[in-house]
Amino acid sequence: MTAELLIETLKRSGARMTVNGDRLKIDAPQGLLTPELKEELVARKSELIHLLTSSTPGIRDGALVIPLDTSPKYRWWQGGQPIVETLADLSAPPEIWRQYAAFNEDLISEDHSRHCQGKVKTVGQIIYCLECRYFGLITEDIQ
Repeated sequence: MTAELLIETLKRSGARMTVNGDRLKIDAPQGLLTPELKEELVARKSELIHLLTSSTPGIRDGALVIPLDTSPKYRWWQGGQPIVETLADLSAPPEIWRQYAAFNEDLISEDHSRHCQGKVKTVGQIIYCLECRYFGLITEDIQ
């Protein structure tokens, strides 16, 4: 289990995790911390502390990670920039885009660019539209 998944699992189960220096404290409902889970927590302690104290968004272990204390710019759920902008800022790979935006094979067309008034942007092999919240993959050179 990844450190991110451990944090998510514990939070969903009602546990609270805090860090004080190099100490990780977990307040969890009785019976939640099984011997196996405790072993996993010990093995991933330094990763967990890093993730819990880091406020830098990023792609880690195939997942988009946006810490709650990160810049408000990245908190789309609280009125920050659209998630497609965050994905572009982080140079997220296509598999991450597929988790958060709708794939549209026709996005590259000129008609779409005119329809959305130039709000189509490219990042590497990904083209995305701020208007429609769609993304597509560039499979050929576009002029």
